[in-house]
Amino acid sequence: MARIKAKGMNATAISKLLGDKNAFWDSGYIYSEKYTQQELDQIKEDYDNNKDKYLLEPQRKNKTDMLSEKAADFINSRYPVHKQQMLQALLTEAVFESKQNRANYIKRLLNWTKSVVAYISAVEQQVASADTFQEIASIQASFEAFEETDPEITISEALQIED
Repeated sequence: MARIKAKGMNATAISKLLGDKNAFWDSGYIYSEKYTQQELDQIKEDYDNNKDKYLLEPQRKNKTDMLSEKAADFINSRYPVHKQQMLQALLTEAVFESKQNRANYIKRLLNWTKSVVAYISAVEQQVASADTFQEIASIQASFEAFEETDPEITISEALQIED
């Protein structure tokens, strides 16, 4: 049975790389009957030579997913999904019925949302260019500035605008 030292390895990444459902971890080693020792050593060497792929990329993905969720949660805390849907319907109606003032009123919310999305995209770009776990972990998003610029669009105000 072949084995490699598993210290410092990402369990998900190495398991995927091995493709051996019967491989197991014990006392800091991964054991496999599927591979010879030479093959297993080669897999470990590939893993070690591509740590960015096997360690940093999953960390970056987790961080960007978390940031995207944080941005969505922030937007939804100000404008819950059901209100977003109602405002979208009102905007669609305003465009079809040429109610330009109502459309412009609601577009302020779209522009605000777009600015939040642009901001989080820029933060995610920082994550994509980070070279270490510490650098990835240190990247944070703050939405305080967007609290100040929230246009505070309401359904009732939108309905009152008849052009």
